[in-house]
This record gives sequence, C-alpha cells and structure tokens, in this order.
Amino acid sequence: MECYSPLYRSLSRNAPELVSKANLERLRGDFRSNVQRNLLLTAELLRLLDLFAVHGIAAAPFKGPVLAASAYEDLSLRQFSDLDVLVNRRDILKAEGLLASQGYEPDGGNRVGSEPRPDPAGAV
Repeated sequence: MECYSPLYRSLSRNAPELVSKANLERLRGDFRSNVQRNLLLTAELLRLLDLFAVHGIAAAPFKGPVLAASAYEDLSLRQFSDLDVLVNRRDILKAEGLLASQGYEPDGGNRVGSEPRPDPAGAV
C-alpha cells in the first residue's frame, strides 16, 4: 500500500477542488487507515520500550514512529508497518526472550543486523 498521507493532507487543506470527491475520499480512507495503524504501532513501541527498561535492557528505537516524529513532526505523514529497535549485543538473547514472552516470533528477516547470533555459552 502506497502512503499518500502527505498528498491527502495537502490537497484536503489547500486545494480539494483539484481532485474528484471519489478520489479525495479514497485518499482520506487510506490516510485514516495509516493513522490508526501508526498509533497502534507507536503505542506498542512504547509498551515494549517500557518492558525492556523494566528488565534492564537499554533499547533505541529507529525508523518507524521515531522517523515520522522527527522528520515530519507528525506520525500520520509516514507509513510504517513494523518496529525497529536496537539493543546491545550482550542483551540480544534476553530481548529475544522478552519478545517471545509477548507473543513475538522471528520472521526470518534481519533480526540482528548482519551479525551472527551470539553463542549463549560464550564460545568463540
């Protein structure tokens, strides 16, 4: 799904007569869906950051809601569909365990950047 939120915001505020009502309504629906998804993901990010903090894991979110807030100063103007969080290498296994306890599962993606999974036994 393309994110036309900035387009919708600009057209609806400044020149709604430039597009048909049907197209403006479609953009409005896409905009609202994006806002709803972004608010849910942002709330989940805050919940996970609190969970990490309670368990002594320093975590730094990036992209997603953080980028939307810093680049646009508005969560609604950027589309994101996942959450990205950096944790210290020594906390990876602990963070993975916490995420698993919350129902998260690995998606086969790039879960630790390009770094190999650390050996829990500390072997080299």
